[in-house]
Amino acid sequence: MSETIDDQELDGAPKGAVQSPPDELQYRRGKTLRFSLIAAAILFISGVVTALLSNYVSSGLVDVVGTPVRAAPAAAPGGGGRSRAPAAPNTPLTYRADANGHFYVTAQVNGAPIRFMIDTGASVVVLTPDDARAAGIFMPSLQYTESMSTANGEARAAQTSLRDMRLDQLFVGDVAAVVMENPMPVSLLGMSFLRRLNGYSIKDGVLTIDW
Repeated sequence: MSETIDDQELDGAPKGAVQSPPDELQYRRGKTLRFSLIAAAILFISGVVTALLSNYVSSGLVDVVGTPVRAAPAAAPGGGGRSRAPAAPNTPLTYRADANGHFYVTAQVNGAPIRFMIDTGASVVVLTPDDARAAGIFMPSLQYTESMSTANGEARAAQTSLRDMRLDQLFVGDVAAVVMENPMPVSLLGMSFLRRLNGYSIKDGVLTIDW
């Protein structure tokens, strides 16, 4: 009796096992090698990028949040850096006294031109009834509960607030004032306005206002 031995037993493989063709084995091995090479390349590039970023951060070229860091300007030789020149002061306003030694000015009150006599003895700006109407004050709403000393004795006045006052280039907002109940010759520019200035002085019949 003749005995048949198949090729798989001769190659050392167990009988009945299924073997892949040689071409498929070579393909799988090549594919695995390519994946290994790609993974190694990615790891290498990541290491290089991390090293470069660490070098930039440590050298101050890039901060940790990615905002460019600008170098401070170099100090001027012999000094601690350039400083801004102080702003030029405003030009003082000057007014000459009249023959009686009084100072009169025309100021814009809420946009209306009103003539004032400057009175450092008045604690607030004092408006005549006509000047108050010209400045747009609603007269029926006023309550005359204040008592003011005038040349003619005690007089009643109502408190109010002026939105703004302009004297030449000078602007002052929200100025406390009173409105007299009875007429008077002229409105008074008192301390509620004057104390808002940088200063004022009187010399040789000239009033100088600093602002």
